[in-house]
Amino acid sequence: MVEAAFFCFCSKGIEAVSIADVAREAELGEATVYRYFTNKETLALACGKRFWIMALEFVEVWTKAPDFANKNGMEQLEALIWGAYGFYQQHREAFCMIHNLDGFLVSHELPSGQMAEYKKAMNGLRPYICSAIERGKNDGSIQADTKTLELYHAVTTGVLSFMEKLAVASVLKTTDWLSVSVDLDRKLSLLLELLIVGVKASYGNLNSWL
Repeated sequence: MVEAAFFCFCSKGIEAVSIADVAREAELGEATVYRYFTNKETLALACGKRFWIMALEFVEVWTKAPDFANKNGMEQLEALIWGAYGFYQQHREAFCMIHNLDGFLVSHELPSGQMAEYKKAMNGLRPYICSAIERGKNDGSIQADTKTLELYHAVTTGVLSFMEKLAVASVLKTTDWLSVSVDLDRKLSLLLELLIVGVKASYGNLNSWL
């Protein structure tokens, strides 16, 4: 049921999809959907949670790569950023859904308990990113006085913003704000490269990455 809703929301956007659409995609009756989800808001949150669980599972595999454990903290942080790029390439439409969900949640009031569960899922990646930052502070690849959460939020906000924007642009075919001469995936990789350079310049130990 959540899988059917996830597909509908990714394909058409949250506002455009009805419970009837989800039921039809899942080959179920509307009453069955309502038995598990009281409204579209709770179903949308479940899909948002599914997105972050998918991202967490992807990162868990990514960090088990043979050479990941041998990297210093800054290198691990960079590897996680490129891991996010790999996840984006596989699930581009899902980033459109997350972009839509942000606006949907602003305009629809949901119970605090349900929002807490969603926020918990959103923070699933935090231990991996913060662990890389702490590792870097200990091994000298990241400045020792770096505020871990500050860098965590700077990186995740930047990466997610880039990916949501370009995912929407790829669906809408809107390139007015960017030159059409460069592929959208290449644009994203360039933006991530710039982000990495900025992180290294602001938080890195210069001698560790030159």
